[in-house]
Formats: sequence, structure tokens, C-alpha cells
Amino acid sequence: MWLRATLLLGIANGYFVEFPISIPRVEDMLMLQWNTDKHSAETVTETVRRSARAIYDANGLDFSECFGVVLRMSQEGWADYSIVGDGHLKATPFLDGDGVRVDWEFLPGRLHSVIAMLRPDWALDIEEAPYRTERIADVDVGMFLLQSPGRPFWHMLSWSIRVAALKSALVPMRLHVLVHELQDWAPEGWVEALGEAAPVLRGLHWCKGHNRFPDYNRKAFETKPADNYYNKVFLMLGLSERHGYKYLVSVDDDMLLPPATLAHLLNGGPEADEKGCGVLAPLLQNGVPSVEIWAETWLTPGETTRLYECFAGSSTRFCDMFLSNYCGLEYENDVVKEVYRKVENLSIPEPWDGGAWYSQVSGLVGTDNKGLHPVRGNETCMKSVEGEAI
Repeated sequence: MWLRATLLLGIANGYFVEFPISIPRVEDMLMLQWNTDKHSAETVTETVRRSARAIYDANGLDFSECFGVVLRMSQEGWADYSIVGDGHLKATPFLDGDGVRVDWEFLPGRLHSVIAMLRPDWALDIEEAPYRTERIADVDVGMFLLQSPGRPFWHMLSWSIRVAALKSALVPMRLHVLVHELQDWAPEGWVEALGEAAPVLRGLHWCKGHNRFPDYNRKAFETKPADNYYNKVFLMLGLSERHGYKYLVSVDDDMLLPPATLAHLLNGGPEADEKGCGVLAPLLQNGVPSVEIWAETWLTPGETTRLYECFAGSSTRFCDMFLSNYCGLEYENDVVKEVYRKVENLSIPEPWDGGAWYSQVSGLVGTDNKGLHPVRGNETCMKSVEGEAI
């Protein structure tokens, strides 16, 4: 028998949401209630954890065996729910099945993910609520980090922002972190890493699930309604309009930008306007199709020649159209063989000619995966260009 109980976390004038959960080894079903104006998802998680501990203690159970909670609703955005008042959402629980395990460390991110999928029109308000007290006057620049699972390089970006801020080199800006996996929902980690520059953080935003801004490109939305990359691109536009940003800076989490380079990039908007440039992009040592521009800008003629000789001696047997990498024989399967078939007519220019290579790829590769280049496949070339960059 299910006994319906409630974890009440306060009621005020903001959004109020109720999610059905259960605690491992406890038969009662609980309705977790979250007032987003008074509590962060992290505070909610700690309150639920304390309540669960009290339940375990009262029943003589070992709390070390309580991994977290079981979410008793769909996580895919199709859950039934009702609006029972202004800004008050109550999700409908399902009683059949085992539910979905959510460990304590992932519960804050999961709460945000469910809001983003059920009520995307509420999500930005809720995601930014913990940062509303921080005011930065006359902000024209919105910076967006597109985070991928498990990558640690965001710590370097935080350090660069922090150092640039301490040297008064940072233009007034706000930082938005776009994530699509629970392990990357780490607001406390970001605040700690940013240190004195923490006030620039405007929010972490959930980008896995249904696209929140389909009207920006209805065709793209209908083709890939739940693609996390499209979700992030559309969200950047939505946040820029929401905050009135004049300049949008998009950064992947595998880029290492020293403080001075980052500050110059963030300050580059007005100069780009004066020169009639719509896009300002950093030159990357493995960027496609900019690696040749990078080499001819920063390397000596001898270094450039050696790099181009490496490119000219490379293979065209790419096994992954997206990553542009090569594979050993142990990775060959039907999918890889199909990729080989698609690229079999590619030939490496000798001597190396970047323009000729890009024209060849454009003409022979029918998909949008046109980033094929030896700098991303040939490990010798990759190590060489990385060493030159460092």
C-alpha cells in the first residue's frame, strides 16, 4: 500500500513545483515540494536528505544504504502534470514499475532537468533565480560555455576569467554554462573556481530534452527537437534576447584561452563593428578551416613547411565523419567500412594546399560533416601543432 506524504519546503510567491518521489526501503510515497523563490535545488536536496535520514533513523535503518531518491515520474518530458494555481505545478505520479534512481549528487540537476522538460517557459527564471542578487551594470557581452560530459578544461576557463577580472581587464559580461549531463551540473564548483569573479555567473542551463525556442528555426526544431547541440545554440539566442546582450561569445569546453587572449576576445565586439565584421573568431591550432591561417600567422616559414609536409603525408582513411579521426584495424566494422566508402575518392594534395583540400571535401562529402582534416586525424601532426601552439 502506498501512503501519500509530503515534504513541504515553504510556499511564497514564486514558482512552486511538486514531484513524486520515494525513498529507498521506505514504502511511503512523498511529494517533494519546491518553492523556487525561497530555495535552490541544492537546498532542496539537502532538506530531502535530512528528512530521509530522519525516516531511516526512526525505522532503525542504516542511512549509508540510502543512495538518494526514486523519481516516480517520466524524465522524458511526457509526464502528466496539472497547474493547480498561478505558478504551481503538480506532476502526476506513476505507481507501476520501479521508478528512476537519482543519486543525491545528481538530484539538483535532475530537478532542473524536469522543470526544463515540463515547463521550458519557467526554466530560465528558475535556473537564474540563485544569481538574481548579483548586478552588473551595462552588460553588453553574454558568454556561453558549451559543456560536454567529463571534460575538466572548464577549470582553466574559470581561472582565465578570474585572472582577467583581478587585472581589471574583463569587460562587463555574464557567463552562462550550458550542460546536458547531470555530472556537469556543478554550480558550487563554478562559484569556487571563479573566486572573486563569481558575480559574472548568471546561471547553469539544462540543454538535454526538448528545445525551448522552436520558433527560431522551426525546420531545425522539427528535424532535431531534442538535439543537445541545437538546444544550446537556440538557448544562446534566447538568453541573449532575454538579457539584451549586444555581443554573444560562444566557447567550447576544450579550448584553452589565456587570460589576456580571453579578455581581448570579450572586448573585441566594438572593434569588429567598426571593421564591419559579423563574427570574431580565435585562430586555433587545430581549427578547420583555419589551421592554415593559424600556421601562416604564428609559425616561421620552416615550421609551416614541416607542418604542411606532415599533412601531405597523411591518410584519407577517416573512420569517423564527425571526429575526423583515423581508426586501427581493431575498430573496423560495417559502420567504419561505410565511412571508408564515402571518403574513398579523397586524395591528399602534395605539396599541401589547404584551399584545394577544402574544395575537394566540400564536393565529395554530402553531409554536414565537412571538418575532415589531417590535423584532427594524424596523431603526429596533432602533436606537432600542439607543441608549436604551446
